Amino acid sequence: MENEIRSDDGHAFKLLLSCPSGLSPSQVSVEFDQLDMIPYQASDLRNSISEIWDRRVQQSSSFYNGLKFRYGGCNFSMGNDSKQEPHVCLHLSLTDYR
Repeated sequence: MENEIRSDDGHAFKLLLSCPSGLSPSQVSVEFDQLDMIPYQASDLRNSISEIWDRRVQQSSSFYNGLKFRYGGCNFSMGNDSKQEPHVCLHLSLTDYR
């Protein structure tokens, strides 16, 4: 399902799904997983990240923390019956920029 493609400037990216005729809303679902912020066990690592983050926020007024979705994969199924439509399920979780 995933195809690696190169853009005109040479950067590689993966095309996760190609649906030339598109998908209807009923063919797409989303599974939201629990908060997916990476738990840092070492307090010195957490402190280091906080210090670097705080410095960068002070240096740039456009630097901010906010919530975002993290892509965790997708499942694509064609169904067992020829009358069934294809279906895509996206796996997303919530994280932040920091």
